[in-house]
Amino acid sequence: MNTLPLREILLAAKDAVAEGWGLNVHLGWPQTPTALPYAVVFLMPVARDFDPAQGVESKVRIGILGRWLMPGVADDPVEIVKADRMNEMVAAFQTGPDFAGVGYLPIVTALDPRDAEDLEKGAFQVGVTFECRTGEDHS
Repeated sequence: MNTLPLREILLAAKDAVAEGWGLNVHLGWPQTPTALPYAVVFLMPVARDFDPAQGVESKVRIGILGRWLMPGVADDPVEIVKADRMNEMVAAFQTGPDFAGVGYLPIVTALDPRDAEDLEKGAFQVGVTFECRTGEDHS
């Protein structure tokens, strides 16, 4: 049976976030309020697909949420800053050395430029979801 090394994948994600965004990164939600900017890396539910020809495939999904202060310059619209942050994260996953060591290529499956509705005024957040897949041999 081929299983995903969850701890190694989470640590590789944490390193990619630190590299891509240059933020303080938490594995899981912080227990106490954290000063902006910061990022959270968290495990999402594992999905399993069954194909009669290929067997079972596990998809481990990892969520990443980055939070920043709003840009102070009016010429720097927050939508552009959000797009830049998402592009930085995708590039960090595609070029970072950590996932090669784990042996799984992360596939970005969702980019979420969230509004600051639940954040204090003057902040914004960006979410990125990716997954790693493995097939399982049940012979």
